[in-house]
Amino acid sequence: MVIRPLLLLAGVVATAAVRDVRTLSIQADAPYSRVEVQGRCLPAAATTALGEAPRSASDWQLQDLQESATAVWVSGSRPAGCAGEAKDTATYVVRARVFIDTVRVEAENTRRARLYLVGSLR
Repeated sequence: MVIRPLLLLAGVVATAAVRDVRTLSIQADAPYSRVEVQGRCLPAAATTALGEAPRSASDWQLQDLQESATAVWVSGSRPAGCAGEAKDTATYVVRARVFIDTVRVEAENTRRARLYLVGSLR
């Protein structure tokens, strides 16, 4: 019984700060937990994040600010001004819930767990 409040408190503390995309982790971020993540909006044709769009064709990718090879899928509205152009260098913050699914990785002939975000922008 004592452990449960400690776990809830740890969840609140962990989501208090705005994080970078590269800090998201399947091991550390429980499904449905709330996060605030910052990054750049990628063009619709980008292939940086793992797999296809998780929910719909309107899903988009948020790229890490420092590691250009790291991105996460976001299901939800794009922010105002985010046309997904390559020259867009603005930083966006997404408030979202973490979801995890499994995608097929053709090059490895295997399936891999993937984290994606569902949420709204601020």
